[in-house]
Amino acid sequence: MVDLNQSVSLVVIVILVLDERVGNLIFVTQNAETTARVKSQLLVLARYVWSNPVNHGSFIVSSVLNDPELTKEWKRNLAEMAQRIIKTRELFHKKLKALGTPGNWDNVIIQRGMFSYTGLSREQVKHLREKYHIYLTEEGRMNMCGLNWKNMDYVANAFHETVTDGSFSNAENCNDNH
Repeated sequence: MVDLNQSVSLVVIVILVLDERVGNLIFVTQNAETTARVKSQLLVLARYVWSNPVNHGSFIVSSVLNDPELTKEWKRNLAEMAQRIIKTRELFHKKLKALGTPGNWDNVIIQRGMFSYTGLSREQVKHLREKYHIYLTEEGRMNMCGLNWKNMDYVANAFHETVTDGSFSNAENCNDNH
């Protein structure tokens, strides 16, 4: 046991999974100045670690792509997820139209991929986040994978309320210009 009242510095390294980045690095220093210096050096090292990921993902990819059955299953899963996103986009578009939400929402079904640019202003994005706990990027991009049949009505109604709320400046809202 270490008596921390004495002038002792301590470093503890705990490795939980060999050859993976799972573990702890614990420093106990004598004062705030030393702590700041250690932190500064660790941040330099951390940048290298964060920029150079472990091989775990590449082993998974290699395993899948080198096994014909796994490759076939992966392609099936990919097609299934793509269809889910397309159907989600179509349903969200349909809900916004049914609510009479002002603006042109065709971008929701025209765009492809996981994200959709909504055209909402920063104010409107903030409103969705603070009032409804719906999170978009500040620029109004929404992850379509976060929508599902359980939350679709909630999100569509929140969008409708936000777009029809007259307290937001329309100058920022470029929803009509997709």
